Amino acid sequence: AGYMQFGILCLFMFLIYTFLRVVIFPDPEKKGFTFWLRIGSGLALSFLFTVLFALPQIWLTYQLAMLSNRVGVVEEYAYVGSMFPGAISTIFFPHWNNIFRGNNLYMGIFSLFLVIAAFSQPDVSLKNVLKLWFWMGAIALLMALGQWSPLYVAFVKLTHFYSFRTPAKFLIFICMSLAFLGGLGFQQLWEVAKGEKRSLLLAQIGKWFLVVCLFFIGLAGLLFSFFKFGKGQIFKVGD
Repeated sequence: AGYMQFGILCLFMFLIYTFLRVVIFPDPEKKGFTFWLRIGSGLALSFLFTVLFALPQIWLTYQLAMLSNRVGVVEEYAYVGSMFPGAISTIFFPHWNNIFRGNNLYMGIFSLFLVIAAFSQPDVSLKNVLKLWFWMGAIALLMALGQWSPLYVAFVKLTHFYSFRTPAKFLIFICMSLAFLGGLGFQQLWEVAKGEKRSLLLAQIGKWFLVVCLFFIGLAGLLFSFFKFGKGQIFKVGD
């Protein structure tokens, strides 16, 4: 039947992207009711034709779903497969994904350098794009955390839709947002590469990169100490 759930998640994130891009962070020359109406009409028509083209597959998938264990599920089903907040540490320690059900946000250490570069003295013309992908990543993270996120819990309680599980799938959109931020960081470095501010910018980026590295290394040391010397207390809490 195809992976219908992920297709719907993509559509969900695309609608959030469109809202942020058109309403919250528009281009200066592209805003106002007329522009919003044109975009909204275009999206509605696109959605209508997409549904019509895919209707045979949607109908067959629906029939299949009615025969599966997703019928009549309770609210707790929607929280199965939530990404534990500790999985955020896999941005720096990829091997820790074995602890967090395989959830992994690692994109390479140098990618962190580029993401930090994006937020260092950003070009005025890129500020809206920077904010856009920051919030896209933040929303995707809050959805991926599932039961650990007030946003996801509120969404489930408001919609009463419980048939989708494994909210950790949203981590793909987190990585996508980080990739765009890394691209913006590369553009930032490229534009100042021959300018007078080059050394100042690199020093600023290097400082924050060092802070991030020390934070994660310190976190690893703290966890190691906690599990080594507090093992008795951990077992007591577990019991």
